[in-house]
Amino acid sequence: MDRSEENAALARRALEALNRENLMVAGDPLATLREFCDPEVEWDFSRRAIDPEIYHGYDGWASIARQFASAWQELRLELVEAIPAGDEVVLIADMVGRSNSGIELSQRVAQVWTFRDGKLIRDRFFGEDFAGCLRAAGLGEDG
Repeated sequence: MDRSEENAALARRALEALNRENLMVAGDPLATLREFCDPEVEWDFSRRAIDPEIYHGYDGWASIARQFASAWQELRLELVEAIPAGDEVVLIADMVGRSNSGIELSQRVAQVWTFRDGKLIRDRFFGEDFAGCLRAAGLGEDG
């Protein structure tokens, strides 16, 4: 298995752990973050329409999880496809959840995860901008 495929397999395992441990809205993420993420990981949610921000490190994840928990009872990413692209992996997933008011959500979203030395160093969230996500990973028309 080449490095690109190893990164895609690592991304799949990380998403499984994220969902299994319910880390998007609850739970103690530290062990999982240490296993899969560099301590200085960057969480780039600057493309979100609501609260666009860039977060850093394990504390950054805690901030994101607090935001999610304030709105969601349940939230998970169901992987549709992990596309290897060297040090990056394009993740296409269905974001599925139930809001605190009971509203069900299912939305297909895209992200680019960047790996170095077997650890996630950057997560760029693209939402429904699939073409932009592919281009960012060097897989689109301009890549």
